[in-house]
Amino acid sequence: MNYAKPPLKVFLLGCVGLSTFFFWYFEWAVWAWIAVAAAAVRAFGYFGSLSSHEAKAVDSARAHRKRTEEVREWELEFETLWKGKKRIEFAYREMGCGSLSTIHAEVTEVIAPDFEGDDEIYFKGITTAGEQRYFCLCYVKGRKVTDAESGEVGTLRKILGVKRRIYG
Repeated sequence: MNYAKPPLKVFLLGCVGLSTFFFWYFEWAVWAWIAVAAAAVRAFGYFGSLSSHEAKAVDSARAHRKRTEEVREWELEFETLWKGKKRIEFAYREMGCGSLSTIHAEVTEVIAPDFEGDDEIYFKGITTAGEQRYFCLCYVKGRKVTDAESGEVGTLRKILGVKRRIYG
């Protein structure tokens, strides 16, 4: 949700107008002064929290842009083994927490490091939630995936038709 913060002048004029009406209505009672003071503290706290929220959003956008640039550099060090589109399902163990979850994704690319070894094969997928991310094959349970269209279970190489690399 995008919320445009009102200018400080408008905010202050609104507070003064409302508090003056409040005082007049309740005949300038002492408790009215206390209530207005409490409301002013609350309103200024809210006004300040909007700016800190905006600062967090800007920091988040900067961090996302930096991660995107890092991924682009990271992709340069890998060789593309396969490109296309194929819907698959697989059980994936998240690296940080270790929990196992079933992922439904459309694979668009399979990559591996430019150096020898097939231990680190990654595939780029777009999940059903619309999130685009890389999955490491070593975290796929049993290294088995299921073709979502045919129901065939097999290795990623077999389901996608990825050819083995020949090292020179």
